[in-house]
Amino acid sequence: MAARRKREVAWRVFAFELNSATQVQAGNDAYEPNYIITEAGAKINRVFVTGIFTEKENVGSEDDPLWRARLIDPTGAFYISAGRFQPDAAKTFSDLEPPQTLALVGKIRTFTLDDGRFYVSIRPEMVKPIDTYARNFWIFESSKMLLHRLECLREALKMDPLDEKNLLALGYNKLEITGVTAALKAYNYNEVDLDRYEQQLNEILVNLKDGIYDIESLPTEIFSEHNQHKPEFEIDQPDDTQIAEMEAKENLVRTLVDELDSGDAKGANYHQVLKAAESKGMSRDDTEECVNVLMTKGFIFEPTLGYLKSIEK
Repeated sequence: MAARRKREVAWRVFAFELNSATQVQAGNDAYEPNYIITEAGAKINRVFVTGIFTEKENVGSEDDPLWRARLIDPTGAFYISAGRFQPDAAKTFSDLEPPQTLALVGKIRTFTLDDGRFYVSIRPEMVKPIDTYARNFWIFESSKMLLHRLECLREALKMDPLDEKNLLALGYNKLEITGVTAALKAYNYNEVDLDRYEQQLNEILVNLKDGIYDIESLPTEIFSEHNQHKPEFEIDQPDDTQIAEMEAKENLVRTLVDELDSGDAKGANYHQVLKAAESKGMSRDDTEECVNVLMTKGFIFEPTLGYLKSIEK
């Protein structure tokens, strides 16, 4: 009798990291799991993610539904697919209406188009509505894990040859080391820009600390760990006048989205929002930046491509 296979770890990973991955480690047979290897040193078969559920579509039939959905975290979008083989998750998506904040555990699936483009999706095992605090705590915990993996990867890149025992002695766990080892085999790190992961991580933690994700209950001292690992660049902190100007522009864009929302499922046409903002004296770059910030904060979302809608509406 074949040995019982252990349940794979569900990695906390941001959409930015997951969607940047291009390498897959296939199992030796039909019973061996497949893994996606990320540039930041994760070896993933299952994930635990959270975000704002912004849209869903049944691309199957009424009798045999196949739900496709999108979940937005601070770095990008997770793409979800749930059908007959994920009955509990499919039922949940059939009952839920966006926007909502959700937690999701599921397995990774990948596919490559004829033109070579590589895509990652998640087949959910569990889907559950959560509150803002739970989402923010996930963001913080996921940030810590990403930071630790990047440190492990940096240490491993200094070693020739790689010495896993030394990494263990430095305090990295076996799961991190396994992921980093797989990543070193999968990617050429002369061509991988790890600084962009550190920059994204820094932006996430600054936003958490500044309350952009509506964080209230986490103690300030939890951010001290990140202060010991600052990237090699400075962040320009806006003064009070700049902050007021930014907030005024964001409020204007929110107002325009609501005014141009015709009341149907689609919402406000993105190009009409751009034109209306331009008529109010805003540049296209400023409007696009406000849209990105408002989506990150969870104030607006994109129910379908090219349209915007207020979360509160």
